[in-house]
Amino acid sequence: MAGIETPQGPCTVLATHPLPPVGRDYSRLRNSQLAELPRWVHRASSPLILLGDLNTTPWNSRFQLLLRESGLRDSMQGRGVRPTWPTYNPFLLIPLDHCLYSAGIGIC
Repeated sequence: MAGIETPQGPCTVLATHPLPPVGRDYSRLRNSQLAELPRWVHRASSPLILLGDLNTTPWNSRFQLLLRESGLRDSMQGRGVRPTWPTYNPFLLIPLDHCLYSAGIGIC
């Protein structure tokens, strides 16, 4: 987590990269990290951007829970699906990389 100054005022940036859900242990660890993120979001004292390869699609129930519990918005909302992985096969692309933001942040 880092604080940055913008012309509109301070902003908090939280970057993360949970493990891929390959197997039971990695899935549990990924889900645990996703579940912890709302606590970090609520600690921020300025508008927040959460960025990263979250190793989950926007349709996953854990991702939806993250949005509900954190109050963050998905920057992909209203802009169509923006697949990011796997880069080696354009026919199997899914969106795993995300940019979520709080109130007070404008997305162009």
